[in-house]
Parts: sequence; C-alpha cells; structure tokens
Amino acid sequence: MRKIVIWAFLFNVFFAGNVFADTFGNITVTEMQQTEPLLNARTYHGYTECRFLVQNSDTVPHKIKIDLEPSIYGRGGISTLRYSTDVVEVSAGGREVLRVLQPPVRFYGGGDQKAIVRIDGWAQNPMSSSCIHMNDSGAHAYTGSGSGVKPSTALFSQQTPAAVRDFFLRRTTKQPDDGSAKTPPTTGSHTHTSTYSTPMTPMTPMTTTTTVSPAPTIAVQPVNSWLSNVPVDEWSDAWISYSRFDCVVITNDEWNGLVTRKPTVLVAIKRYVEVGGVLVVLGKDWEVPAEWKPIKKQENSNPKLDVVCGNVFVLGRTGTEVAENASVFDDVIKTIDTAAVAENSRLDLAQHINYSYYHTYNSGESTTARMHNVLPVVKEYGVNVRLVLVLIIVFAVLIGPVNIFVLQSINRRIWLIWTVPATSLIASLIVLLTSFLNEGLLRQASSMTCTVLDQRRGVATSFGFVGYYSTFSPGAIKFSSDIELLPFFDSNSGTVELQLDSSGNQVLSGGWILPRVPAYFSLRKSQLQQKLNVTFNWSDPQKPTATNGLGIKINNLTVCSPTGEFFEANTVEAGEQKILTRVASPVSKVTEASFYNDLRDRQKNSLSNSTDFLTGQQHAKMLFPNSYSAESSDWNPFIDKGLPNLNNFEHKTRIIGIYQ
Repeated sequence: MRKIVIWAFLFNVFFAGNVFADTFGNITVTEMQQTEPLLNARTYHGYTECRFLVQNSDTVPHKIKIDLEPSIYGRGGISTLRYSTDVVEVSAGGREVLRVLQPPVRFYGGGDQKAIVRIDGWAQNPMSSSCIHMNDSGAHAYTGSGSGVKPSTALFSQQTPAAVRDFFLRRTTKQPDDGSAKTPPTTGSHTHTSTYSTPMTPMTPMTTTTTVSPAPTIAVQPVNSWLSNVPVDEWSDAWISYSRFDCVVITNDEWNGLVTRKPTVLVAIKRYVEVGGVLVVLGKDWEVPAEWKPIKKQENSNPKLDVVCGNVFVLGRTGTEVAENASVFDDVIKTIDTAAVAENSRLDLAQHINYSYYHTYNSGESTTARMHNVLPVVKEYGVNVRLVLVLIIVFAVLIGPVNIFVLQSINRRIWLIWTVPATSLIASLIVLLTSFLNEGLLRQASSMTCTVLDQRRGVATSFGFVGYYSTFSPGAIKFSSDIELLPFFDSNSGTVELQLDSSGNQVLSGGWILPRVPAYFSLRKSQLQQKLNVTFNWSDPQKPTATNGLGIKINNLTVCSPTGEFFEANTVEAGEQKILTRVASPVSKVTEASFYNDLRDRQKNSLSNSTDFLTGQQHAKMLFPNSYSAESSDWNPFIDKGLPNLNNFEHKTRIIGIYQ
C-alpha cells in the first residue's frame, strides 16, 4: 500500500505544475506541489504543509533532514524563521516522504526562497522551493490601524467543476453581461472591497477602487483560490494543514471515497470545520456524518449545517445547479469572508508589532504588555530599576571616594589597578545575584481557555490563550499535531524554529520563549475525547448528582437539566460525586443552535470579547437543556502543557459540556 501511495505522489509531482527538484550525489529531493494557485499565490494565516519526496539511489542508508528558511527583512518580531522536517533515515534504494509545517508567523521577505537539504548532518547547496507562504511583502495596503486588504482563501479538490471554481473567482453566480471571459486573470489590479480595523475595535467597511485590467467581470476582490494537484486520498491527515484556507470545497463522491479509503483525512477535515473552518460539499445527496447528526436540527433539505465553530454548505454538483440556488452561494461567500476577517484579525492582534516598520499604533502598548494585563504569568517582569539604581550608587561611592580614601590612608594607591576591576566584578555578581534572588528560579504558565466537550460525540473543541515565563531559556516546547499555535511577537526573538518529530508532534525551539520575558500563544484544538467527562444522575429529581470525571478540580459547576432547569455545585474534586442544588431561575429558552451561533461569534471576535467570554459569567445564559459549564483554576486537561515541570501561576479554565 505504501508503494502505491508513493508512486501516486510521483505521478502528481511530475505531471502537475512547476517542479522543484535537485540531486545531491545519490540523493534526489523533489518538492511535492500538492496545490497550485488559480489566482494570487498567497495565503495570510494558518499553517502551510509542505512535502518532499526523497529518493536514495545509494547502496547505503542516509539520514535526511530538510530546513526551509525564508529570506526576511524589515521584520520586527524575529530575525530568522526556520521550519524543518524530522531526521528520517532513507534506506538504500528506498524512498521516503518528508513533511514540514510552516508556522503562522507573518514576515516580510524577498528574492528566491530556498530549502536546505542536510544529508547525514551535512548541509547541501540550497534548492529552490515554492513552499513558503504568508510573505507579506506587497501583500496588502497598510493603514494607520495596521490592517489591510486580505481576501478570503479557498482550496478546491481535483473533481470540483471548473464552473463552480469560476463562481468563487468572480464571487457571484451571475454571468458577465459583456460576454467577456469567465475566469479573471492571475495578474493585474482589480476593484475590491476591503476592511480596515484596529485590533480592538469593531470592523468598519471601506471601499477602495483600482482600475480593472483587462477583466471587467470582477466586481469585488475575488477569492484567492487554490486547486489540489492530488486526489483527496492524499490530502493531509492533520487538520492544521488546512488552517490557511477559509474554505475547503469537495464533491460528495470524494467525501464518500474518503469514508472507506482514507478515514484519517476525513477526520482531519471534520476537525478543521469544528474549530471554525468552512466546508462546501458539492452534491445535494450528501449524508450528514453520524457524529454530526446530534447537532443537526435542520431539515435534510437545508443547505447549511452549523458545526461547533464552523459551517458546512451543501451545493449542487454542477455550475448550473449552484447558479439555480444563488442565495446559498451568496451565504457561502459572506461566511468565508467573515472567517477570513476573523483569522487575519487574530494574526494582526498577535503580531501587530510586525507592522511597526510601516506605522506606529496609537495605543503604544506592546503585544506582551497587553496580554500580560489580561493574562499575567508572573507578578512583574523586567528589571527592578530602583534596586539597580541603588546598587549603582553604592558601587560608585565604594569604587570612587571610599576606595581612594582607604588606599591613600594605607599608602597603597597603586592598588587601584586591581581594586577597581575587582570591585566592579563583585558589584556585577551582586547585581546578578540580587536580581535572581528577587525573582527566584521560575518556570511557570498561565492559561485562559474554553473547551466545548460534546460527550455525545466524544469530541472536544478548545480555544483560548496560554502564557509562559521562565527565568532561563526552557529549551524546546512540544505540542501535539492537532493544536494550532499562533505566537505573539513584539520583540527580537532571534531564531525561531518549528520541527516535526517522528510522531508528527510540533517541536518549537529557539526564541519562542526568551529568558525572563512572558511568551503568549493563541491556540485552537479539536480532538476525539472519550475518557474525560462529567456524568449526571437524574433519577431523584430532588437530589440529582454530578460525578467529576474531568481529572481536575471544579470550582463552580452550573448545570442545565434535560427539562431546562438550572442546578449548581461548588468545589467538586476530581472523581468526586456531589449533590446538585437547584437554582431559582427561569427555565432555559436557549437552543443548541443559538448556543453555537453565539459561540462562533465570540470565538471569532476580538481579544476583549474573547476574554470576556472566557472569564465572565454570561456563560450560564448560553446553557441549553442537557448542558453544563465547569469553571476551574487548574490547567485545562484538553490542552497540551508544552513544557515539563511547570508551576501554575493563574489558570482560568471553562469547560462547556453537552451530555446525553
């Protein structure tokens, strides 16, 4: 089976698009271009997955590693970005596929982008690569608020009809009146509607217009569209690989094929939708997956399905069928535009200092300072200026008049040549020791996260923020392959590297966490989860019970019963069963559909609204029958810690569960 997959990859590599390949002695490395742009080869957020086929024609095995290192200039956050494959041993005469992930880090670069192949630890001459995206040089217009024109992006499967792709490129199902070509050019300017905003304020639409040449059919900025070069069977089985696309389009036949041939890819697409992605299925006979049926309250004829934080649209198989239901297509465009604004706003918020080369924010507050106000990870960070100033004054007095007076009184002024440097060394050690004793040896973390745990389906969808602080560099940070990390940068972090290990885990090394500087990440995660839950017993209506199976202490538990009544319990230890107390409040009128709508709005909104939701009390108003909200001051059990031996500083964990 493995050989079949490799030969299928080979076919698509050598018969689709431009090919980047190079030979290093007996080792041949070929970039496997899985997608090709239909319009504007640029993405603006999320991870980018790249694959390389390595062939070893030698009689002995070789260990291969591939590094991608973009050319960066004018960049505020980092000086070097590197993302790498794991070190893989390729047997004699064998072939291996190496996978690499580019993290969601915005940078400015130019010139040819290169891949560095390392054979048995030795770096070879760079080879050209097309895997580097999110190069913001010239990507959009800059404004005083730091936000620019970033169109939505879509990935089309191989079997997507050209007519449907054309609708996305033109953003409309209406045919041009002048009889001009359907598909817009891949170059040239166009008229577009853009959105400008500050990171903390609501979006305000503005319209800018440039001359269209030579395609008069484009009324608004088209969707940046990418066409898959490989069958869906060969798509990634990690949902974060799709995170750079606001929309994924697939046919019903391809979907059904994944059910039997490649269920791991199907699971990845489902997780992509649940964290906020948009899926378009072509084929009105598409059957809702069994695990989504508990949350589907619409009729089968309804073309839209809301799934946790994402959406699924069902359109016709052909362009004619899609055009006959233009209102649904318009809803698709509006939805992916909303998703694009949300994702790019998250990136602008996290890495807005990257724009400091072009403009200055009105707030004048760094990203780290802003996050530290919301989610402190240490009592205070930075230099104790008062203490250092006192030590400097004492040192100046001792090294100057006191030193001279003492040496002159014993007639040894010549000793100044060694007492001055000796006193300076001692003073420096005292400053370092005092600073260390003032803070101590710290390695701690804070978090503000929310998990929607659907116990009926066994799926946990998490989002929020985590922060780290370490007195010394903590070394590599490790996260699983199903978590999307968006780093916050506002200072020179030096070299940062993301490498995938043999299990597909993300290993972050370098300057992601600097000594004595808080480091923050925005995160999203979707995973299958069957073990952790809260169970309820409603057999006695007067004394219902709850059993905490989440593995953490619950500070406050609010429950909406199957009849819509509210109950609560305080301080439920892990594994403890506790009697619930009835709350005098009206019966819940919230529906599951309205809950998910509210959740999507909050999850895709600004930092201020997200933190209000994560820490506020309005969650009780969101509960519907057969749901609960658990608050804890422990680390969220559904989120990777990243580092071992962490001390807890402050955790705000909220788990919203849905039970049978």
